Amino acid sequence: MSSAQLVKLNSTMIGILCQHRSGHSAYEQNLSNTNNLEMFPELDINCKDVDLYFDQLPKNSVFSMMVSPNSFTLMQKYKNIDWQIFMRKDVITQCLSFIYTNKTQISRDNQTQIVDVDINLIDYFVDNFKIVNDIKSKNIYPVYYYEDQSMPNTVFKKNNNNYKKLIKNIDDVMEKINYLLP
Repeated sequence: MSSAQLVKLNSTMIGILCQHRSGHSAYEQNLSNTNNLEMFPELDINCKDVDLYFDQLPKNSVFSMMVSPNSFTLMQKYKNIDWQIFMRKDVITQCLSFIYTNKTQISRDNQTQIVDVDINLIDYFVDNFKIVNDIKSKNIYPVYYYEDQSMPNTVFKKNNNNYKKLIKNIDDVMEKINYLLP
């Protein structure tokens, strides 16, 4: 039995704490299709009324929540939700994907455009990565990794982008990533 199938046994309302470019959309879609759950729109940092968002969650639903400084507080407040943490093992590629797609505004498909990226976005990514790791270290919620998932029930597929070749200022990017990531 896959981890996606096991989830249904615990709850009918699943919240996935994740970070941009983790593969959470595919994971969420796979959980939805495997367990007959309604996908609810992502909760992100721009949500003006978080309590209203949670109050409107339908039974038998799955949603993702982008990490923010108050993520742990929200997870503790809404204990009726079966919370999970979804991460990537390859954090460097995830970071490269995040800064690249932020520049191009193209989040799916194989890419060929070579661009300079904003290395200041690495700080934002790493700050969020540290928040997720802090919550993970509390050992309260199950942690699932993109690389370990078989997701046959999804239309989202992994791309073949080699971000190290697509990012023009890759030397500066890698220097900063290597400095900031543990």
